[in-house]
Amino acid sequence: MLLYASLLVGAQTAPSVPQSPPCRGTSGLTATRLTDLPAGIRSILPAALADADGPFHVSDGVGPGEEDWPFVRLTCGYSIPQGYIVELERGGRGHSFSQIAFQKTATGYRLR
Repeated sequence: MLLYASLLVGAQTAPSVPQSPPCRGTSGLTATRLTDLPAGIRSILPAALADADGPFHVSDGVGPGEEDWPFVRLTCGYSIPQGYIVELERGGRGHSFSQIAFQKTATGYRLR
């Protein structure tokens, strides 16, 4: 019980995490929901991914009712002249932000 209580004290919720750097899309259209991303990109991304404003595991602690939350969430996505950029936020001890670049092809998108 003491271990469980200490995990709850150490757990954070999504609103308390640092803000990611602002998205730098030049098209004026910024995706913050998975459904806003092109279908070809969604099919390449990890299945367990939260929307930008959705709950996810910021820390390694998992509290009651949080068992199904993913450890990664979409920060934003935007088009660039050569393709598309997706920015992600990863929770856990190695909390970080990352970008995935996709190149536009004749048949859809592929990782760059």
